[in-house]
Amino acid sequence: MRTLSERFYIFIVGLIVVGSLYFEQQPIIYGLCAWLLLESIAIFRVPKLLQKARQVSLSPDMRMPHQPHRFEIPAIRAWHIMFAIILSSTYALVNYYSLELLWPLPWMLGITALAAGITNSCPPNSLLVYAGFKHA
Repeated sequence: MRTLSERFYIFIVGLIVVGSLYFEQQPIIYGLCAWLLLESIAIFRVPKLLQKARQVSLSPDMRMPHQPHRFEIPAIRAWHIMFAIILSSTYALVNYYSLELLWPLPWMLGITALAAGITNSCPPNSLLVYAGFKHA
């Protein structure tokens, strides 16, 4: 049985961001940011919950080897928090304060998340692991 992986979850997040930006749906952008923050603060992640509910786990080749870490926060949680804060703040600055200089940033975040979901290579997450966050 297949289950929702972190890779596919990041792809869905990117798809929601790009679609919401294209169709100019502000409530969806802010709702997604609130969801990512809630998910990170409450220490639950949808892919992990679905894996537990369906009683499946990732195959050994999809897991990362153990690496030493400096922070007890998983890198994916830190990525969710950073993604939500950057997306909501730049989107608000562009829409409410007319800082048109920042308009490419939400698009770049969405496209980066889409690419990370497609390629299974998320540079921000890798940088956070390298900086000392736990690999989930």
